[in-house]
Amino acid sequence: MTHTAIAKATENARQWIEQRFEATSPEPPFSFIYGGRPSDELLGTWELDRDEKELEEGRTQHTLRYTDRSTGLEVTCEAINYSDYPAIDWVVYFQNVGDRDTAILENIQALDTAFISEQPGEFILHHSQGGYHHIDAFSPLKEALQPNQPLILDSDSSHPYLPFFNVEWHGGGIIGGIGWTGPWNAEFVRDAAQSISVKAGMSESHLLLHPGERIRTTRILVMFWNDDRILGHNQWRRLLLDHYSPQPGGERLRVPTGAGNENHTEEQNIAIINWFVDNDFPIEYHWMDIGWERPPTEGEESEYLSNVVVDEEKIPNGIRVISDEARKHGIKYLLWFGGGRLYAELDRVKKYRPDLLSEEFTGVDGGNPMINAWMIEYYSKLVAEWGIDIFRQDARAETPPDTGKNRVGVNWARACEGFYEFWDGLLSRSPNLIIDNCWGGGRQIDLETIQRSVPLWRSDFQCAGEHNLQESFDPIGMQGQTYGLSFWVPLSGSCNRIVEPYAYRSAYSPGMQLAWTPMAIPSAPWPPGKDEFEYELAHKLLNEYLSVRHCFDGDFYPLTPYDLADDTWMAWQFDRPDLGEGIFQGFRRPASSATEARYKIGGLEPDTLYELKDFDNPATTTMAGRDLMEKGLTINIHEQPGAAVVRYTKVYKRIRHTA
Repeated sequence: MTHTAIAKATENARQWIEQRFEATSPEPPFSFIYGGRPSDELLGTWELDRDEKELEEGRTQHTLRYTDRSTGLEVTCEAINYSDYPAIDWVVYFQNVGDRDTAILENIQALDTAFISEQPGEFILHHSQGGYHHIDAFSPLKEALQPNQPLILDSDSSHPYLPFFNVEWHGGGIIGGIGWTGPWNAEFVRDAAQSISVKAGMSESHLLLHPGERIRTTRILVMFWNDDRILGHNQWRRLLLDHYSPQPGGERLRVPTGAGNENHTEEQNIAIINWFVDNDFPIEYHWMDIGWERPPTEGEESEYLSNVVVDEEKIPNGIRVISDEARKHGIKYLLWFGGGRLYAELDRVKKYRPDLLSEEFTGVDGGNPMINAWMIEYYSKLVAEWGIDIFRQDARAETPPDTGKNRVGVNWARACEGFYEFWDGLLSRSPNLIIDNCWGGGRQIDLETIQRSVPLWRSDFQCAGEHNLQESFDPIGMQGQTYGLSFWVPLSGSCNRIVEPYAYRSAYSPGMQLAWTPMAIPSAPWPPGKDEFEYELAHKLLNEYLSVRHCFDGDFYPLTPYDLADDTWMAWQFDRPDLGEGIFQGFRRPASSATEARYKIGGLEPDTLYELKDFDNPATTTMAGRDLMEKGLTINIHEQPGAAVVRYTKVYKRIRHTA
C-alpha cells in the first residue's frame, strides 16, 4: 500500500480497536449465548477487569476479562495489536471459576462484529479453495454479497476452504485469518447500505463447563487495508512473515529445498544422499517418507503404543545412520510420521497404559493431557536420538465424540489446544526443529499451524501415480497452487518430478521438493545413467531456481487471471523492495497459440533503472521502472509449452528528467 493508504488503514484500525478494546464500555468483537441470553445483553452487567501492556516487537496486549459472579463463568479475551501493521489478533477463553456447572454456553463466535464502508457500494468476498488432491487446490474465489443474504463457509482447517478471507468495499476492506485446526464456519451478511457483519468460530458449541474447566476458541486476525486490494494482500504477506512464521533457531524460516523418497532401504537412502553430493546438487534436506516403519509385534506392543518401530529388514542399522550421513554433508534430515505411526493406538493404550486414560479423557488425541504429555516426551526423545531436523506430521488424531447433548464442542476445543501444545512442546525442546505440516496434503493450513510449521508438500494432487510418477505431475496444477496460495500464505513448498524447463519452473515457490522419477521409485536402477537422467539440465534448472528463491518471500503480483485452461498464459511477479530485485514468471500453456505477451510490472520505483536478465537469453537489458509499470515487459515464448523467467535488479542510478 502507498504511505497514504497505510496511514488511512492504520487510522481505521485504530478507531476500530479503541471502540472494541479501549472504550469505557467496549463493544467486544466476539459473541455467545449463555443461559439462553445473548452476550451483548449480558457483558455490560458483568464484572469487567481490563489490562494493557507493551510487549516486544512493537506489540500491545489488551486483556478484557468478564466475570459472572452468579454462575462462575469467566470470559477472557486476549488481543494483540501491532505498531507496524493495521492489524489485531485475539483469542477468547471461557473458564468456570465457580463451584458448580455453568449454564449452557452456545453459538460461540470468536469473531462477531461489523465493518462500515465510507461510501455505499458493493461488498465482495475474496477467499480460496483449500488443499488436498484436486488440480484446483487453493484456487481463488470471488463472490459479490447481496443485501441481507448470508454467505456461509463451512470447513475443517483448510479443507474445503482456506481459513482466510478478504472483504472488499469501496476504497478498502479487511483481510481476516482463522486459527483453528478443526471444523469452523464463517458468515458474511451485508445490509442495503454501507455495513457488513462478519462472524466466525468453531462449527458447533452447546456446552456447560465443570468447575475449574477452561476451553479456548478460534484465533482471529484482522488487518485493515485501503486503496488497492493486491497491495493489501502484500501487506498481509509481510504481516505473516514478520509475526506469524516459524523461527527455528530464532531466525525466520527460509523454506528448504530437498529431495525425498518412500519405501526405500537404508542402503538406497544413503546412496541417494551421496548421489546428490557427488553430483554437486545443492539440496538442503533428505526426505524419508512412508515405508521405514512396521507395526510392533505382540511382544513389543507395551513399549510401542504407536507404530513407529523401525523396519529392521529395510533399515538394519537404525534411522541415525541415515540422518548422520545426511548431516555429514550439511544436509538436514526429514522423517515422516503419519496415521497410526504417530498417535497411540487406543486398544493398546487401554491394555498397557490405562493410566493415560480417564473417565473424562477417553481418547488418544491431543485433547487428552496425559496422552499429550506422553507424546511430547516420546517424540522429543525420538527427535534427539534419531537426529531428526524436520518432523513431518501427516496425521491428525480422531477426536472423541461428544459425551452428551450439553457437551457439544468441548472435545474439539480440547483437541485443537492440545495439538498446538504438542507442537510447542517439540519446538521448546528442540529449538532448531522444523515442523512440516501435511495431513493429507494441505488440509491443515491455518493461522495457528503456519506459526509453528510450513507445508513442504502443500497438496496431494501430485502424488496420484505409483509407478509412472511423471504422469501424476501436472505443471498447470503447480502453477495454480502457487498463484492461489500466495495471496494468503507466504511460506510453502511445491513439488517437481520432471527435469524439463516448463515443468521445473512451474514448481517455483518458497521451497521445492525434488521427487525426480529415477529417485522416487524403489525398483528403479540406481544411480540413473546418462540416458535415464539429464544431469546437465538438472544442474542448470536447480541452480537457476536457487538463485531467485529468496524472491518468493516478497510481494506477490498476479499479472493474469487465475486459469487452469491449457490454451492460455499465466504470469506473476514476486518483488523484494527491500533488496531492489524480483522475478517475473510467465507460462505459455501447451495449447496456447500466442508466442508473445506484455505485462505491466508492479511495485517498482518509477525513476530508477532496472537491469533485466532472462534465464533463456545471455544478454541483459535495462529499463526504467516507470516504463516497466506503465508500458510493460514484453515476453516471447516460442516453446509450446514454455516458461519464461526474468530476474530484475535495481541499478542504483536514478533517471534525470529534462524539460
